Amino acid sequence: VSPRDLEELSLSLAKLEEKIGERKTQSGNLLGRLEGAHLESPAVLAAKVARVQGKIQDLSMKREALEYAEQVLISCAEKLHRQFAPQLNHQVSQIFSRLTLGKYTQVKVSEALELSLVTPAGKQVAADSLSGGTLDQLYFALRLALSRLVGKEDVALPFLLDDTFVQADRERAQEGWRCLRDLAKENQIIYFTCHQEPLELAGADVKIIDLQKERKEAM
Repeated sequence: VSPRDLEELSLSLAKLEEKIGERKTQSGNLLGRLEGAHLESPAVLAAKVARVQGKIQDLSMKREALEYAEQVLISCAEKLHRQFAPQLNHQVSQIFSRLTLGKYTQVKVSEALELSLVTPAGKQVAADSLSGGTLDQLYFALRLALSRLVGKEDVALPFLLDDTFVQADRERAQEGWRCLRDLAKENQIIYFTCHQEPLELAGADVKIIDLQKERKEAM
C-alpha cells in the first residue's frame, strides 16, 4: 500500500463529501419550492425530494465504505511495515555498508520509504543531506533490498539501472559493480550509460549494445 493509494482514496472521499453537500442543497431547494412555490404540485415536489434523499443515502453508504476501506488499507500498511521493516532495514544497511566500504553501517526506512542513516559520529541524518553519489548508492541499496524481500524465488525479474554509479568514486563504483555481478547470477541486469568508465568496470562477460550505432544502422 503506497502513499499514493491513500491519497487517491482521500480524494475519492472528498469528492463524495462534495456530492453529498450538493444533494443536500438540492434537497433544501426542493423543500423551499414545496413550501412557497406553486409551479409544481406538492406530490411532484415530494417525489423529487424523496429521490434526492435516496441519492444522498446511497452516497453516504459509499462514503462509509470508502472510509472503512481507507482504515483497512492503513492498518494493512502498518502491519506490513511492522513485518518487513526490521528485515528491510537490515538488508539496506548491509548493502549500503558494502557500497560505502563500511563508512555507513545503519540505515532506517520509514513507513513512507523515506530514508535516513546514522553517520560514523552516531548522528541520524536525512538521506537528502547526502552527496549525489552517496544518495545514488543509498537508493540502489534500497531497490536491491526490496527486490530480495518481495521477489518470488521462482521469478527472476530484470534489474534496470541508469548510470547508478556515475557520481561515485572509482573504488565505490567497483564495489557497486561487484554487487551487480552477484545479482546477475540470478537476474538480468540492464545498465544504461553514456560514459566509458562503467564499461571498463563491468567486466569482460557483459554484452554491450551501442544504442546510437543501432539507431544509425536501423535508419
